[in-house]
Amino acid sequence: MNRLTKTMKWMAANLEEVILVVLLAYMACCMILQIFMRHVMGASLSWSEESIRYVFIWMIFLGFGLAVKEDRHISITFFKGLLGEKFQFALTLLSNTVFFIYSCLMLVFGVQVVMDFIQSGQTSPSLGIPKYLVFLAAPIGFTLVMIRLIKVTIKAIRDFKMNRNAEKIGG
Repeated sequence: MNRLTKTMKWMAANLEEVILVVLLAYMACCMILQIFMRHVMGASLSWSEESIRYVFIWMIFLGFGLAVKEDRHISITFFKGLLGEKFQFALTLLSNTVFFIYSCLMLVFGVQVVMDFIQSGQTSPSLGIPKYLVFLAAPIGFTLVMIRLIKVTIKAIRDFKMNRNAEKIGG
């Protein structure tokens, strides 16, 4: 495997983590700078709070895809653990399907909101950046969720089939 392929695979596997770490570091630096400016210099920065708020919004939406990838989203694990393997698999497929449909709807509505902001030409008060850049977090986040849901669902199907085949061979 060549270096480019390895790099692309690593990026696909760790993209959300890298972006989230960078955004969290940015937020921490802005907060520390704002505290320093207020309490030491006696003046505050006009852009830092808005900037932190927008970065936080992006972190939330990017975190959805990471939660799906790492199976850390909200699920009913206690109830699921009481069920047999077939019902666990069916419940996994059902919940992934419902979440996928929800993500599709959020993607569609998110794109509509972004288009409205593009047409209106609104900018943020302190930073002066186009507002659609903030709201673009939702469509991008839910697109990542959909990609991750497809991947975890395919893995669940493969694992279920392997377990069924192992039972047939072993049993």
